Amino acid sequence: MNLIKFTAPLLFILLSSCCTNVSKDENKSNDLSMNKNVQGQPTTIQENQSIVIAKVQEINLEDENNYTIKAKVLNVDENPAFASMAVKGSVYKLIPDYALNDKNKIDFKSHKEKNTGLLNLSKLKTGDEFKAVIFMGKNYTWYIKKVLK
Repeated sequence: MNLIKFTAPLLFILLSSCCTNVSKDENKSNDLSMNKNVQGQPTTIQENQSIVIAKVQEINLEDENNYTIKAKVLNVDENPAFASMAVKGSVYKLIPDYALNDKNKIDFKSHKEKNTGLLNLSKLKTGDEFKAVIFMGKNYTWYIKKVLK
C-alpha cells in the first residue's frame, strides 16, 4: 500500500512533465512555422480604391509631366467593389498613375481623358480642392488613378 502511495504521485509528475514538454515543443514548432510564413511571405496589399475630395497642401513639379501632390483628404466615398484604405483627415503624397503606351510614354491617344485629367492636377495651387480616385500601390505609395469632376 505504501508503494502505491509513493508511486502514484511520482507517476503523475512524470506524465505531467512529459505532456508539458510535448506541448511546449508543439508550440515552438507552430511558432516557428508561423514565423516562417510571416517572414517568408511578402506582405501584399489588396486591390483598393478610394474616391476622395482632397485639398492641395503642396505640389512638387519635377518636370511638365512628373509631379507629386501633398493633399489632405476632406472626404472619402467608398466603392463597395473595392477596399478603401484612405482615411478622412489624413495627408498623403500622391503620384499620378498615368496610362502608358508600349514605349513607356504617357498615352494621350488611347487614354486622353484620364491622362489629361492627371496632367491638369499639376496646375492646381495650394488650397485648391479636387475629386479623384486614389489607391495605395504594392510599394506602399499612394497614386491618383483618375480625376473626377
